[in-house]
Amino acid sequence: SAFLTIHIVNQQVVGRMSKPEDRPANFALQATWAAAASALAPVVTGIAIDHIGFRWAFVFLGVIALLALLFLATGKLPRLAGRPQGEKHAASGSVISLLSEAGLRRIYLANVLFATSWDVFLFMTPIYGATLKLSASQIGIIIACFSSASFAVRLFTRPISQRYTPWQLLLISLTVAGSANLAFGLSSTTALLMIFGFTMGMGHGMSNPMMNTLLYEAAPPTRIAEVMGLRTSVSMGLQVALPAAAGALGALIGIAPLYWLVAAAQLGGAASWRRNWHLKRSSSAARAAH
Repeated sequence: SAFLTIHIVNQQVVGRMSKPEDRPANFALQATWAAAASALAPVVTGIAIDHIGFRWAFVFLGVIALLALLFLATGKLPRLAGRPQGEKHAASGSVISLLSEAGLRRIYLANVLFATSWDVFLFMTPIYGATLKLSASQIGIIIACFSSASFAVRLFTRPISQRYTPWQLLLISLTVAGSANLAFGLSSTTALLMIFGFTMGMGHGMSNPMMNTLLYEAAPPTRIAEVMGLRTSVSMGLQVALPAAAGALGALIGIAPLYWLVAAAQLGGAASWRRNWHLKRSSSAARAAH
């Protein structure tokens, strides 16, 4: 609960502090540091457990949280601008009213496509690798290729986002990730799985900041946090449901076809939304689904 609360608040703060032209790069920077922490945390925690034991490892992690609180209490934090006049009260409406907006629906659906691909990859790749008689180390390297690509591509978001609009980059991400899923399910060697896992990670790495940018700018001004929170809720719900569904479907049709199904969905989404490629930068996020 604490992590998700901070995650949603951080997204809104980054969006409000950013100029429109800098928003994709700033969301990418936020995601980059989150990815770096996710990569570093298991290593640091493992070392702590091995050297000081489980009990003191929990104490160590708690001290890190206290250091963050100390920084917030003593650091000089930027002052955020208040709501514009006429927006002092949040707009009323249910989640259904948000989903009635065609632009938001398309972005949420794109989020579902990427979240499904992400969960299928992380959950099914170890099983897929085992059926191919790969070692645990080889499977770990393949997954690391995916994660490292997601991290690395975000470092180049600023120059890339100055050349392409958020919708253009999202369509590119869908195409790259979908093509990689298709090739991944057709591969059977470690080298090829590493290459296509890395390619898939590149598509995923660029998608997250673009979706945050589009959601922030397409959301009603008084419901930005609710819009961002709904995306997180959808992603968390998929993380609960997809492993069981993917496992049952994989047992029925095989593991490789799961990657092909995800590829078909992502490539189909890119094809159906291709007209958004021509939206001008000034309107691409504000009206995401003309």
